[in-house]
Amino acid sequence: MQRLPFIKENAEPKNSWKYSNFGYLMLGAIAEQVNSKSWDELIREKIFIPLKMDNSNTSIDEMVKQKDFSYPYGLYKQHIEKLLFQKPDNDKPGAAINSSATDMGNWIRLWLNYGQFENKPVLSKEFVSNAMSTKTMIDGTPPAKPDQKNFLFGHGYGWFTQIFKGHYKVWHSGGVSGFTSDVFLFPADKFGLAVLTNQHNSDLSNTIANMISIRMLGLDQHKPYPYEKEQYDIVKPDKNTRTAINEKKKPTHDLDSYCGEYSNKGYGTFNISREGNNLYITFPTFKFILVHQQYDLFHLSWQKKFHNR
Repeated sequence: MQRLPFIKENAEPKNSWKYSNFGYLMLGAIAEQVNSKSWDELIREKIFIPLKMDNSNTSIDEMVKQKDFSYPYGLYKQHIEKLLFQKPDNDKPGAAINSSATDMGNWIRLWLNYGQFENKPVLSKEFVSNAMSTKTMIDGTPPAKPDQKNFLFGHGYGWFTQIFKGHYKVWHSGGVSGFTSDVFLFPADKFGLAVLTNQHNSDLSNTIANMISIRMLGLDQHKPYPYEKEQYDIVKPDKNTRTAINEKKKPTHDLDSYCGEYSNKGYGTFNISREGNNLYITFPTFKFILVHQQYDLFHLSWQKKFHNR
């Protein structure tokens, strides 16, 4: 958090919008200090217990002790591979909740009932209404054609908002190692849904959520229709990286002169070292090889991580 003032802004403040998990991390830190409790304790006390989310937690170690849980998977060159669990540390407020379809149903009921769950107030009606309202416009461009299905994209308090085929939609998606998820709310239509998948780098959860939404809104006339689905390979260390120097446009310095410790107030400290005829960079616990392009221009290629969190 202390480094944020030194990171270059993406656009002009007050007249722009950018999604960032840093916002959630800062809110989590503030909540901990105000309440003198950990973020995990607060989530359990204020969300899980009152909403009877008995199969939800904020710890991978706790999740794998349960009788039923999912392992993470991803695609690599058309093959399915089992991945490591992503174990958040001080970034838990960004994406640490593990839940189930039943528990997420209770979370959705809370929002569709404007803060009440089983006739008991958990959140104030005013807060819920504000949270699902468009507070910041992401793209307020008018529809380009009369049959355009999605427009007026905005953001409330943690929720995205938009017009979806003529209906007001409130939503959020998520993704961590080996998992993707989507939660859609249609407050005026009184229904919501959650889709949880254990597939990495895929919009499968969004595709399924859209198909269910269209069916629930009665817009598909109960007939099949085509859709596009994107998927991407997981990132792996490249063991075959070409590291030769571009002889026609050699570096302007000897390789040893690039070695040392470099610091930036916004991004922290990293180290460059030499092994044989190759340069390597370590930041913060990842090790990359510096692949020479031309003159003093190199690019990073991921080689390995020093330890697994």
